[in-house]
Amino acid sequence: MTFTLKRRYKTLARRRENPEIEALIRRRNELLLEHPQLRGLQEEIDAVLATTLDPLKRSEIIFMLISDKLNELMDVCRDLSTLTRQTFIQQ
Repeated sequence: MTFTLKRRYKTLARRRENPEIEALIRRRNELLLEHPQLRGLQEEIDAVLATTLDPLKRSEIIFMLISDKLNELMDVCRDLSTLTRQTFIQQ
């Protein structure tokens, strides 16, 4: 029985993904090579999704993570705008 399970796991590990998914994974890896600062975010996404099998929940999690990052970006833009305004007024 153990031998059969080990063989099954090896077979599952060797099974290829859908070609479209493989292409997307390649594009993601290329993006991470071009922008290594995004690796932390990708690791965060991978860690959260590793515990979730339901596709709908996975989509919700990704949406939540993207929303959080967009909110952080908006905060930075708001701070930059305030600093720019203050600098302009001082001149």
